[in-house]
Amino acid sequence: MSAKDAILYHCPWPDRSKPWNNREDPEITLRKYLDRGLDLTIGVFNPRRSLEPVGNFDFIISNPASSEKTQPMLDS
Repeated sequence: MSAKDAILYHCPWPDRSKPWNNREDPEITLRKYLDRGLDLTIGVFNPRRSLEPVGNFDFIISNPASSEKTQPMLDS
C-alpha cells in the first residue's frame, strides 16, 4: 500500500497555459518538487467573478454561491 498526498494550491490566473507575470504554473512547481505527476486536478471557480479555468483538469467545479469573506476583527 502506498502513501497518498492531498496538496492544495492556488493558480492566480485563469489560463494556466499562459503564465501570469512570468510566473510558473503551480502544478509544474509541484511536479518538480514531488518528482512525479499529480493523480487528480480540480479547478474551482465562481462564474460571477471569473471565466472557467483553462488547463488540464480532471474536474471543474463552478461555485456561483461563493462570496467574499470578511476578515474577523482582532481584539486589541
